[in-house]
Amino acid sequence: YFHEGSIAFKTMAHRMVLLLAGHALIASGTTLGLLGQGQCMTSSNDHPEWIRDYGTFPDGKTVENVQECYAACSERSACTAVGYSPVFKACVLYSGGPYTKSEYWSMFSDFECHTPRDEL
Repeated sequence: YFHEGSIAFKTMAHRMVLLLAGHALIASGTTLGLLGQGQCMTSSNDHPEWIRDYGTFPDGKTVENVQECYAACSERSACTAVGYSPVFKACVLYSGGPYTKSEYWSMFSDFECHTPRDEL
């Protein structure tokens, strides 16, 4: 099933490269930027994976601004994206991904998804 030439092996290897690349991007100080309104989602519509020791689910952690979220994300090797509510000043750190789109989330109607970006 997972022999080197199989499609399953290639798919798994590709996902691992993307996952590890996401970890390295944030850890190396790559800029985060707004992907869109709503919670972060993968291209296959998978829900985000919260880093639960940072903020309580589903409330997140109270912060002053999104830059505080960015700083917290850069300090954690598992962080691949940030969720932020400007109205409630709530921050969520995500692992997993890669997150390629955002989707409306009724918990925070103003929620934003921030992901690694090339130079903005």
